[in-house]
Amino acid sequence: LLSQHFLAHLRRAIRSSPALTHFVCFGGASASIPLARGGIHDAINNHTLIMKTFLILFAIFNAYTFSLMAWDKWQARRGGWRVAENRLKKLSWAGGSLGMVGAMQLLRHKTRKNSFYWPVYLSFAVHIGLAVWAALKF
Repeated sequence: LLSQHFLAHLRRAIRSSPALTHFVCFGGASASIPLARGGIHDAINNHTLIMKTFLILFAIFNAYTFSLMAWDKWQARRGGWRVAENRLKKLSWAGGSLGMVGAMQLLRHKTRKNSFYWPVYLSFAVHIGLAVWAALKF
């Protein structure tokens, strides 16, 4: 059986498809798929491309936040110029919370400072919630 969510996506794709020549009905379902060139296949491929691009950018951004935390840890040990905590918190809220939490745990950096620890973990929880919501919605 197809989920209601998937059927809703099919309906949206069908409405936006300019070339509808043939239809196939799923047994008992109230959705139809165009068999013409383009149509639903283009909509699914565009959605897949957008998701792949988003995941690549997400990975790059989190790798950047992880490396920034590693650099801050290295600078802390040698007494050099440090990255401002507000900048690190902003990067965490902007989407880099996975890299930030990973760096905090693997490098044992800024784990004792409550004014840094709680906002980063809160942003991580919010991002996990958004990811679950997006997975269920799309």
